[in-house]
Amino acid sequence: TNLNAFANGRMTRRISNSVNYKSKAMAGLKFSAAVGLGETATGPSQDLKTVSLEYQQGKLFAGIGYATYDRLASGNDREMIFGAAYAIGALEFKGNYMVGDQTGPNNRYTQANLGAAMGFGAGKLYGNLQQSKLQNGARGNGYAVSYSYSLSKRTNVYASYGTTVNNERAAFSLSAAGSTITPPASALGADPVAYAAGVRHTF
Repeated sequence: TNLNAFANGRMTRRISNSVNYKSKAMAGLKFSAAVGLGETATGPSQDLKTVSLEYQQGKLFAGIGYATYDRLASGNDREMIFGAAYAIGALEFKGNYMVGDQTGPNNRYTQANLGAAMGFGAGKLYGNLQQSKLQNGARGNGYAVSYSYSLSKRTNVYASYGTTVNNERAAFSLSAAGSTITPPASALGADPVAYAAGVRHTF
């Protein structure tokens, strides 16, 4: 369950029609770069360029990435993300901070995430806190908890709950189990809530 930073158009999840490079690990470090070609006949190129650096040593992971997107003739959109994770026995911690700065006034978007997971035998409990902000003062705080229990190597049951608490200027969405709940733009301050439960089987 999340505040849906990617589906709301503020951040880019993946690059289509791209050329990618990823280095071999050296002392735990990996470097990556990619160029996605927009192939537009006129106007801005729609090209997306990214670079990133990852570090992994034992149970510690950290990574940082930067991207530019030639979306408008007036300037490039810029994106940055930093994330880290660490595990202590059955307890896992993860966090990241994302910035999406689209061309134009009051378009800077930030999101911070902090999550933890704890294994209990065949079960695992997850918790997540998120905060999204826009430069105009809009803010949404997200809270999510979920539990998964393995019935076998390929089958598990799960249940989750999540909500986004928006302030009077915000209408941030919420995603859960493949669905997105987005308040109407006119419903500033609305707080979407999602419940999910099911069985997952992999073939």
